[in-house]
This record gives sequence, structure tokens and C-alpha cells, in this order.
Amino acid sequence: MDQEIQEIPEKEQHFKKAWLFFLVEGIIAASMGLVLLIWPGAGLTFTAVVIGIALAADGISRLINSFYFLSGERRDLFIINLIRGLLQIILGAFIVTNPSGAGKVGAGFLLTLAGIFIIVWTVIDLLKNKTQSGSLKFRVENIIFLLFGAVLIAVPVFSANILLRIIGLIAAAGGGFTIYMAFRIKRQIVPSDQSL
Repeated sequence: MDQEIQEIPEKEQHFKKAWLFFLVEGIIAASMGLVLLIWPGAGLTFTAVVIGIALAADGISRLINSFYFLSGERRDLFIINLIRGLLQIILGAFIVTNPSGAGKVGAGFLLTLAGIFIIVWTVIDLLKNKTQSGSLKFRVENIIFLLFGAVLIAVPVFSANILLRIIGLIAAAGGGFTIYMAFRIKRQIVPSDQSL
């Protein structure tokens, strides 16, 4: 019995910490979601900076590691890692110093590739399923996919802004729900002096 009484405050302390953790997590998620929803360009810029820092850090690591191959049997790895490390550092520095332009180019490139993939996949689906081509549902689905692919190719930066806004909406809603759950957890905590 004495052991149970001592465990209650520890569990209560744990729930108090959990409540604060969920509250902070919810505020961060909701804030980032609102930023992406209202200013998707800022979200694209932030993503580009994070990618640039990661590239530069990996480049520095490769550059340092390349010297381990200098005296060994695999000297070819020295040159490959040296060049790759230098290129990653240069690219990472360029992205960090010009995040807006790099974010737009990167998003544009990836969404253009996605658009090409969607169109090719839809055409293959149309050719493969000629028996279903008479159904209205099948035609409408494929027309929507073809149009979606064409939009991604035609205006990739606009598409990135729309996708970032959708992600922002989801993050803001998730953050709001996490804040709500934090307050629910807080209400369920029974203070020590009331439980005795």
C-alpha cells in the first residue's frame, strides 16, 4: 500500500510533463501549418534551407572521409568522395544563400517529374485496360489524371504552393487537435492533495 501512494505523484508528474509536451508540439505544428497555409513561399524557402544545410553537412562529412582512402587500396574512392563532397558543399552553400530560387527550381523540377510520371502512367493504364475504356467512370478518372499531370508540368511552382497550403491546412488542424488533447490530458490529472 505504501508503494502505491509513492507511485501516484510520479505518475502525476509524468502526465503533467506529457501535457506540456503535447501542448508545445501542438503549438509548433499549428504555427507551422498556419505559416504554410498563409505564406507557402516561406515554407518552400524553409524546406530549401534545410535541404541546403543537409547537403553541405553531408558534403563536409564526405570530404573528411575521402582522406581515409588516400593511402589505402581504393584510391579511386578518394577522388570520388572528394569531388562529391566539394560539389555537395558548393550546392548546399548555393541553396542556403539563395533559398527562394533554389526552392522554386527544386519544387518545379520534382513536380514536373511527377506530372510526367502521372501522364505516362495514365496513358499506360488507358492502353492496358482497353476493355474498360467504355465506362464513364474510367474515362473521367483518366481525364482528371491527365489534367492533373498537365497542370503539374505547366505550372509546377503554383502547384507547389497549392500542395504546401494543403499540407499547412493538415498541419494546422493536427496541431489544433493536439492542443485540444493536451488540455483534455490536463483536465484528467487529479492533483495529489485531492486524491488523498
